[in-house]
Amino acid sequence: MNNDFSYSSHQPDSTRIHAIISYILLAIGLFSGGFFTLIGVIWAYVKRGDARQTIYYSHFDNVIRTFWISLVLTIVSLLLWVVGIGMLLFFALFIFNIYRITKGLIRAIDHKPYL
Repeated sequence: MNNDFSYSSHQPDSTRIHAIISYILLAIGLFSGGFFTLIGVIWAYVKRGDARQTIYYSHFDNVIRTFWISLVLTIVSLLLWVVGIGMLLFFALFIFNIYRITKGLIRAIDHKPYL
């Protein structure tokens, strides 16, 4: 009776679902002002430990990394908004987020690591 085998065979599926939830929250936050983005990144931080030694660990890293890059670049683009460059940077950041979220979501659904 190896209960560990039974648990570990189900763990990647639940971990996959948590990764997908993180991406969905990030995507909703992208269009709703950020509250859901914050929930998504907190979700990723909490669930990342469960994903160690699985292909989904890279997905949680991606969500966390995307959040921090976006936060820093949002602040920079807001500071540069007065000279007009901020608007372009903000648009590029929006495209960057859509790309990373879409790529991650598709790869998580397909049972593949983010990388």
